[in-house]
Amino acid sequence: PPPSHPPPLPLPFRDLSNNQISEIAPDAFQGLRSLNSLVLYGNKITELPKGVFDGLHALQLL
Repeated sequence: PPPSHPPPLPLPFRDLSNNQISEIAPDAFQGLRSLNSLVLYGNKITELPKGVFDGLHALQLL
């Protein structure tokens, strides 16, 4: 049978600003190879895990 939902579409832009985010998991962006813009301002992030952006070769704006 066909899958119940289509595969996710590429996400070139992700705005996570002003969401009270205080930490990011090391694998939070894993598999988002087409992500080129990530907006995180207005959160409570004080440090990022080593390698959290590994594999995001299209990322141009953070």
